[in-house]
Amino acid sequence: MMGAAAMFALLAGVLAFVAVGVGAVWWALFRDKARGRRRCPRCWHDLSATPGMTCGECGFAAQADADFARTRRRWGVAALALALILAVAGWTRLQVLNAGLVNLLPNAVMVTLAGWIDPADPTGEIAREIRRRLMLDEFTPWQLTEIAEAVVTAQAGRGLPPPFAAEMLRTIGDAMPGAFRTKGARTEAERAAAERALMEWHLGIEAILSRLGTTLRAEAPRAWPSGREPAVRVRGAAWGLRGEWRARLEGTDTWIVHDSAADPRTDFTPLMVPVPGARGSDRIDARILVQSRTWDGQRGAWREWRDEPALEVHAPLARGAAEAFRPDPSPELDAEMLRTFRERVVAWRDRGRPVGMRHLRGTFAAPQWADLCIGVAYELRERGQVRRRTRFWWRGGTSSPQFGWITELEDRDALLRLADAVAEGGTPDGWTMAIRADPDAAAFALPFDANPMPTARWWPGEGEWPLGVEFGGRNAPPRLFRPETVTPPAADPAPAPR
Repeated sequence: MMGAAAMFALLAGVLAFVAVGVGAVWWALFRDKARGRRRCPRCWHDLSATPGMTCGECGFAAQADADFARTRRRWGVAALALALILAVAGWTRLQVLNAGLVNLLPNAVMVTLAGWIDPADPTGEIAREIRRRLMLDEFTPWQLTEIAEAVVTAQAGRGLPPPFAAEMLRTIGDAMPGAFRTKGARTEAERAAAERALMEWHLGIEAILSRLGTTLRAEAPRAWPSGREPAVRVRGAAWGLRGEWRARLEGTDTWIVHDSAADPRTDFTPLMVPVPGARGSDRIDARILVQSRTWDGQRGAWREWRDEPALEVHAPLARGAAEAFRPDPSPELDAEMLRTFRERVVAWRDRGRPVGMRHLRGTFAAPQWADLCIGVAYELRERGQVRRRTRFWWRGGTSSPQFGWITELEDRDALLRLADAVAEGGTPDGWTMAIRADPDAAAFALPFDANPMPTARWWPGEGEWPLGVEFGGRNAPPRLFRPETVTPPAADPAPAPR
């Protein structure tokens, strides 16, 4: 798609061509008038000095003297010029439609329009054009600041921003505007000045984003399998250049921390908070405690955790029949589950995330698995002792499933010992990987807003095999969710942003 400058140049050229074409049509049809001269209407010979009604050149015999006063019209030239005008106009129309009329608007106008668009509808021309220019880094740093200001002003106090608004704010927060790039710096002083300007700009963006605070929403399911432990779905973000929020069910002792900057989804990856007390109930009543904190770019440190308003969930819960959510102990499913989870574990020298567990969700992408809810407890064991346990769940039948996970147990010392051994080229002894059925987690993969609950099946098996592990390097990728005890030890700080 061409830029605004190119589009203006195109339209200017097309208008000039059309003007010439219209002039050619006028010249061909109206320019050559008789103006008192006698001319043969067939060969256009000048008959001013020739008396009578017959042309001496071609022999044309006129019926009246008015025949010699006709305007000469060049129909071929007019038709060719008109055909060219129509062809160019049609081609230009396609170019304009493909680009969208808003592509002609300068950045200054787009900045003003950013506060007027409906962020709940990202399909409009203005929204698409703003997204395109953000992706191509066509806005200046100051225009990015104005867009962030407009979006935050429009969204402040409205709760969880819709996906398009969140996408714009995240893109601006992660931006590295060309005006601050150090690649073209000729001296160390120029490089340092560009880095200082970028930091100051980021701090300004942080101040704007922070006005949104922490925006969270808790949702209760409409229906749940009979006898299974329901969960509340929490999604949202702690706004700033980097922010975290954490949640736990009141009465439990483990926080689940969400790193908002690591969340790849603009609709925010949901955290499932199990509610054990509602296992046998037709209601779900839960109080979820929430805290948040943001990164202080000036000090290079996290600010203190601060309490957010608790999320209260009170809703009726329809229960599906027991047979509507049934186990499937087929050998074919056993084989596919083992193939999905027999992936090598990755170890890093990262103190905050020493080990990562992998699996192949695409194994169950075929339509035959559309009614399958995968739910497992995936464990790393050292001589039978569980060192890490993560619950995974997703729905089969799609190549890009919406999946989730909760890391419930993590022995950091043991995992660091494992990662250090792998980094030194050693092969750890006594470690195994294991999976076992987790029907409660499988229920998390059911549609949250469906009532009645759709029929589904889950895998009821288990398996254990020797650990396969590979070294991933020094730094682990960002971690979206991680567990923390209610009073984390002082020697185990949260990882700083990379």
